[in-house]
Amino acid sequence: SLVNNLEELLEAAGSSMADVVQCSVSLVNISRDFKEMNEAYAAFFPKEPPARVAVQVAGLAGTASVEIQCNAALKGRGRSVVKVPGFPDLAAKGFPLSFATKVDGMVYLSGTQGMDMTKMKLVEGGVGAETTQALKNLQSVLGAAGSSAGRVVGCSVSLTNMSDFAEMNKAYQAFWPKDAEIGGLPTRVCVEVAALAGSGKVEIQCNAAGSDVSGAPAVVKVPGWPEMKGFPFSAAVKAGGIAYISGNQGVDMHTSKLVEGGAGPETTQTLQDIKEAVEATGAGLEDVVACEVSLQDMKDFKDVNEAYAKFWPKEPPSRVAVQVGALARGAAVEIRCAAALPASMEVVV
Repeated sequence: SLVNNLEELLEAAGSSMADVVQCSVSLVNISRDFKEMNEAYAAFFPKEPPARVAVQVAGLAGTASVEIQCNAALKGRGRSVVKVPGFPDLAAKGFPLSFATKVDGMVYLSGTQGMDMTKMKLVEGGVGAETTQALKNLQSVLGAAGSSAGRVVGCSVSLTNMSDFAEMNKAYQAFWPKDAEIGGLPTRVCVEVAALAGSGKVEIQCNAAGSDVSGAPAVVKVPGWPEMKGFPFSAAVKAGGIAYISGNQGVDMHTSKLVEGGAGPETTQTLQDIKEAVEATGAGLEDVVACEVSLQDMKDFKDVNEAYAKFWPKEPPSRVAVQVGALARGAAVEIRCAAALPASMEVVV
């Protein structure tokens, strides 16, 4: 019934299941429910399924076992899937996803772990080696899609243990070209999840600008913000008419300290930071089209909602909110958003 709900929303927005480019699946028990979820999910995408990432989270709002968030192109935009030479047909192996989809010059990639794709085996050596291999896999997909690592605009990193953060960061930072076409590093969000499919320690999902995207993708610097030493990502990137904003926590960017008071004040500070980043790209909060909220504890859901709602008193963006295993800095909440450039969108009622 959950995917039926998505189908209705897409139709209301002038899209369809066949136009979906990417989905994110959050399960509360991946070992128990992954196979059953896949079987139900595959029925809605019988051919050329969208890119996908699926992880186990620490909790969902309410008593649901699964939550699915998708992005889709409008009908008639020429959405296509990307085939990667030498990579296996995942759908034929029971994984209903494509390595990437492409539409309007943007490339939407599936999450990938540190698997040697020719052998379908996880590489040895721990989270650093897995991070390197996962990014090499993404590079192969990008090449098949007519893009490159230097055109990646945003990534999502899921770790099974936040204690691996430093080792992952070291391998992650070493991967990106110093002469990237976007002028710096992609945006990023990184959280600890409860589990991944299989035995991997890290899964990475990215989006990139293709060679045929309208306008040159570019990193955006936020006035007054310090350089984030030790954190290999940019605050914001513009590409294909969208501003991609990195995951933000309740850090006062002028003191680099997490604000006190818990989830409510942290949410307010987080969204104030996001507001500054969005405005640096030439947009405003009214142009934000989607946000992802990661909570350390779902008991803070009410406090987060109350603070969050003040930033969008009417026509709020679409949103997904889950409880994760842990966040960097020990923060209570982290939020990542995307905004339209220039402001041009409709709210589906």
